[in-house]
Amino acid sequence: MGIEKIAYTHLISRFGLDVTEPPIASFLLDRGSRRTQIVDGRREEYYPPRDNPGPHWIDHLKFALKHEGVNLEVLSALFQAASTRDLTAWIKKSPTSRYTRTAWFLYEWLSNKELPVSDLNRGNYFTVLDPKKYYAIPREKGATAEKRYRVLNNLLGQPAYCPIVRRTEELSRFEGLRLDKRAADLIKTYPPELFYRAAQYLFAKETKSSYAIEHLTSDKRRTARFVGLLQQAGELDCFTEAELIRLQNIIVEDRYAATGFRDFQNYVGQSLGPMRELVHYVPPKSENLSGLMDGWMSTCRRMQEGEPHPVVTAAVAGFGFVFLHPFDDGNGRLHRFLLH
Repeated sequence: MGIEKIAYTHLISRFGLDVTEPPIASFLLDRGSRRTQIVDGRREEYYPPRDNPGPHWIDHLKFALKHEGVNLEVLSALFQAASTRDLTAWIKKSPTSRYTRTAWFLYEWLSNKELPVSDLNRGNYFTVLDPKKYYAIPREKGATAEKRYRVLNNLLGQPAYCPIVRRTEELSRFEGLRLDKRAADLIKTYPPELFYRAAQYLFAKETKSSYAIEHLTSDKRRTARFVGLLQQAGELDCFTEAELIRLQNIIVEDRYAATGFRDFQNYVGQSLGPMRELVHYVPPKSENLSGLMDGWMSTCRRMQEGEPHPVVTAAVAGFGFVFLHPFDDGNGRLHRFLLH
């Protein structure tokens, strides 16, 4: 049985895009029926011949947006490689189509370039991300009306740094457990002073664990300082460079105290002996860091205000920070503080 790549996987191959493997891969069968299978955590969608999207790359883009959703990494690379003439012609031909307007908005949003297309003056507004499939900024919490395309920008971030969080079955299941309500109900059954004592114990344990993860020994002074930070979690405006530097200075040894975001390349690894290092992760280049950190801070503020979901906000903020690794030391401990 023959199969052919379609949608995002087709576009990646067709234009030789240097991107990570998308979470969904679609294929066209030369015979057979529609089916879905999960392979190593990746969803594979197989379509019968009647669902052939067509030969043009625009056909595959439309199919991808309709069936696979928004993949900003692939779209950003695609818009740099593909013909804007083709994209413009498609928009002018079907200006009110949902997928046309989505592609139009995302092209100009990602590239900061305007296509030679007049503003749209008809059609109902719709959200860029389907809130049933993605965690997004709610309409009432700050989704932005983009009048040129008549769409509501409910993306979590900014072009410089924009996470996409899908509403997977597992996340939806945990959200449905309402652990926040169960915790709140439990707290009501005990006196406040008991929970205060428990919180102090957990703060101290979290501090020791946070240092132990990085094979560090925390003295009493640093332990007390980190516990003090945890007690303020949720009350500080952490998303400015000045505040992040201040927090980093509190939790690291004086010799590692930063005066700004790094201007050198760092890495995460371990020593295997003299002149031997095992590298686990290489963060972004220092010349790209400033723009990425600006995007990350802006995204975190947008998510704080937009409240897509507190756990999603914490995960995106924490992971994004440790992914960018803006300091020489203290990134892991700061990211765990940000989760709080």
